[in-house]
Amino acid sequence: MADRMAARIFIGGKIPEILVEPLCDQIDASSASIEYGDPPLRPQTAQDLLDVREQRNKNDSNCPSLLVLYDDEASWGEFQELEEFLREHEIAYTRHSDGKYEHDPCIVEYRPGHDLVELAANKSMEPVVPAGEVQKALDKLDEAIKHDHHGRTGAAEAVMMKARRMLRKLLPPELPPLESFEIDSIKNKEPESG
Repeated sequence: MADRMAARIFIGGKIPEILVEPLCDQIDASSASIEYGDPPLRPQTAQDLLDVREQRNKNDSNCPSLLVLYDDEASWGEFQELEEFLREHEIAYTRHSDGKYEHDPCIVEYRPGHDLVELAANKSMEPVVPAGEVQKALDKLDEAIKHDHHGRTGAAEAVMMKARRMLRKLLPPELPPLESFEIDSIKNKEPESG
């Protein structure tokens, strides 16, 4: 049986009008809600989705215009089918999953054209890195300082570059921010002039 834990998903970008109905179906099937503890959301139209987005903006003016959904009992802290749908249709999202028991909190980032990024996080949803790996990089920096003290600047520089690469590997890749959630209406598009 799956462990259940709280999760929220932030969905952004322009959604083609043709995907609105299947997206609504996926949200309905996910049992996601507008806020933790609320009844499941049952969107049926583009306007329903935009209304959820606007309600979020009223509650949190610091939040860009994203579609934000919650589930306080998500299986493994995921919106598995919804996330698969979003990736299949190249719709950007970020998921935050709370930790529970032996499961650490995590952040999952998907942007079209980029690999899926999964990061361990703390309770504040800030990415964390293993202390042992940071210590290895610090040991390399200490080695570089010793080389420099002995006048071996070339060796010091080479070791510093290695330490830098080690630290860089620990950081999450740079991804573009989520864009505002919008419905890209086919009806509103002007024909391209040839």
